[in-house]
Amino acid sequence: YGRGSADDGGGIAIHSGALKALGDDLNVNIKVFIEGEEEMGSPSFIPFIEAHRDEFAADVIIVADSGNWSADIPSLTTSLRGNTCVDVTVQGLEHPVHSGQYGGPILDSNTLAAMLIASMYDENGDLAVPGVAAEEPIGGLQRDLDETTVRKDSGVVAGYEFAGTGSLASRLWTKPSVTVIGFDAHPVEGSFNVIAPETRFRLSLRTAPTQRPEEAQEALAAFLESHAPFGAKVTVERGENGMGWAMDPTAVATKDALEAMTEAFGVEPINKGEGGSIPFIPELQRIFPNAQVLVTGPEDPKANAHSPNESISLPGLKNNVITEALLLDKLGK
Repeated sequence: YGRGSADDGGGIAIHSGALKALGDDLNVNIKVFIEGEEEMGSPSFIPFIEAHRDEFAADVIIVADSGNWSADIPSLTTSLRGNTCVDVTVQGLEHPVHSGQYGGPILDSNTLAAMLIASMYDENGDLAVPGVAAEEPIGGLQRDLDETTVRKDSGVVAGYEFAGTGSLASRLWTKPSVTVIGFDAHPVEGSFNVIAPETRFRLSLRTAPTQRPEEAQEALAAFLESHAPFGAKVTVERGENGMGWAMDPTAVATKDALEAMTEAFGVEPINKGEGGSIPFIPELQRIFPNAQVLVTGPEDPKANAHSPNESISLPGLKNNVITEALLLDKLGK
């Protein structure tokens, strides 16, 4: 238990354990890189790799920063969503005015912002922004996520109904989602009867794995600018972009990894996407286009990554170590 035990101390343990298990029987050349900036966007990682391309060139790249279906059922991560951000300003007035004198025909900017945000969704709760793509799970959906488990793990309140349509897996892994991650408004404490003239908020858009994030960003910006409620002024500032990633299900290394998982865990693996983003993975694919990229990892739904009570299953970790050792052995042959 403890922050980093799974994400990503477990990944380091997998690599270290696999190499120790093989010892002198290691029949492939290995390059290990432990990267400590992923949670803040890896600003120096890719420039460093590009500056040392020859030393990092590889046939197979294994990134152990993901997880399994459960501690007992292994998974090869099939996809990661991309990410883009925009800052939106909604303005209805040049300056604040009294709500008793002007309230009614003039809506406050917070309400206008709420209307604008709501306009991105249809009646089912699906994101309905033209040009923002949606995809089905990469490699096919072998098993959908269990709603009861997702409700428990996420901690949604009783009575909340999940938004959107289609499989839960597609909604969490490969369809786009928008989250308001910042909102500037006057606090309740000390509030007074005035119509707010201007509101600013930040949207984080998780994009489908294969869509270019800048394309989705432009589509989102165009939608917001053209759906200003009651003619309010809407301006959009573009933020950073991170590309998603989709596994090559036909790659030899993919088949070797799935076989290794079956042998180590004693059960067939289940394909699993991830709704989050690891932007440096598509960057590695760009720099080394001929490399086969595999995304593995020690996490499971009970790991609670990023939480104070983050944990890792020791039997699961052992099987992950065995999996990687078997995979390296297969690659060596």
